[in-house]
Amino acid sequence: MRFSLPPDLSGLISGLTVFLLSAAPAGSQTLLAGPHSISGPLCVGNLCTGSEAFSGDVDLLVKEYDPRLRFEDTSTTFGTPTTDWELRANDLGVGGEYFAVVNADTDTPVFRLDRDAPANALYVANNGKVGLGTAIPLADLQIESALSPSIRLNQNGSGGAPAGFYDLQYNNQGFDLVGSSGNQPFSVLNNALTGAVYVNPNGLILNSQQTSAFELDVRSVTYQTAFFVDGGSGNVSVGMASPQASLHVQRSDGSARVLVENTTASAAAAREMFTMRNNGGSYFTLENTATNRQWYFVHEHNPAGRFFINHSDGGRQMALTRTGDMTISGQLFTGGSCAAGCDRVFDSDYPLPSLAEQMAAIREKGHLPNVGPTEEDGPFNLSAMSTGMLNELEKAYLYIDRLQTAHDAQKAEIDALRAEVRALAKRMAGSAEDGGSGAEIARGKK
Repeated sequence: MRFSLPPDLSGLISGLTVFLLSAAPAGSQTLLAGPHSISGPLCVGNLCTGSEAFSGDVDLLVKEYDPRLRFEDTSTTFGTPTTDWELRANDLGVGGEYFAVVNADTDTPVFRLDRDAPANALYVANNGKVGLGTAIPLADLQIESALSPSIRLNQNGSGGAPAGFYDLQYNNQGFDLVGSSGNQPFSVLNNALTGAVYVNPNGLILNSQQTSAFELDVRSVTYQTAFFVDGGSGNVSVGMASPQASLHVQRSDGSARVLVENTTASAAAAREMFTMRNNGGSYFTLENTATNRQWYFVHEHNPAGRFFINHSDGGRQMALTRTGDMTISGQLFTGGSCAAGCDRVFDSDYPLPSLAEQMAAIREKGHLPNVGPTEEDGPFNLSAMSTGMLNELEKAYLYIDRLQTAHDAQKAEIDALRAEVRALAKRMAGSAEDGGSGAEIARGKK
């Protein structure tokens, strides 16, 4: 039970207490058992003089070098708290001037306020909000400073991992994440858009509010802009920051190219790898900027839907119908070789078969020997068949030449015979007029 003494008795007991304490032997202690109350300020410590002038609202004055106030827990029951705590002010040993809450068992300061800490260095408002540097915290934790308030996350190296830190820092330009090496991997400027970066359960969204043109710019060591998304048009570019098409790839070192690849880890199969789809005809262009000329590969925009290859010089170089008919504006040249021997047919050492041998081979095979069989529904090897036909045509001309030569010889012989017959008939007619007989004329007699 607590009780308070009247002022007259309280003063008497206080004086008696001072007397008894001063009269006690050095190092001895006085134990007052039971509950007691002291009305008025109390001075405790080796430096109390008994004539302290208590100022203001001071009720307890601890006077000592390195003042300490310890809370000693004498619990012995298993599982109950036993840690001793100490309120500590200053430390002569290291010259520190501070106020601290210390775990007395481990001599670990768990809370410390240095002498020159600024006003409101730590402030807990009645609504539970905490201010660091302010007495008017407007958030659960508000950190306030005249210049660049920051939070440091520091790894001191005592655990074996390398020492280092990151600062979360705000200044008049925006919010930055700054590393111990001076690197600044993340910054948000003051005028950043609402919803510039938005993470929801489905993933990451940039410019979620779509309130303004928001551009995405990814840079590399080689290119100032490696990847760019234009916030106004939605166009995407690689290698530059002003895309002129839905997808624009640009390089200035000759390395621009596009590769679409399924690796060998994919199952072997035919797959669609490139599609151009349009509500109407479509085309793509191959442009040579050195010559300022272009080729156009065109899917015709009409019901016929032909495929064209056109050139910027004008005209349609090739047209292909859906049924496979092809028209070209120029000549057609093919590769390959004339294995059967084309112009070699006219060489003196060419093994030209006789006409009878040629006809026998044709009858046996059912086709020209060097042309090969021709199926009614194709397909045909035009290069091989063309050179084979040329071989057979050249042989045919040689056969015709031989026949013409033989024909000319026969004609000459026939003409000579006819001349003899005419001469003979003339002689016979003359002999008959002279009275000779035909038999005599035939025997050369008159």
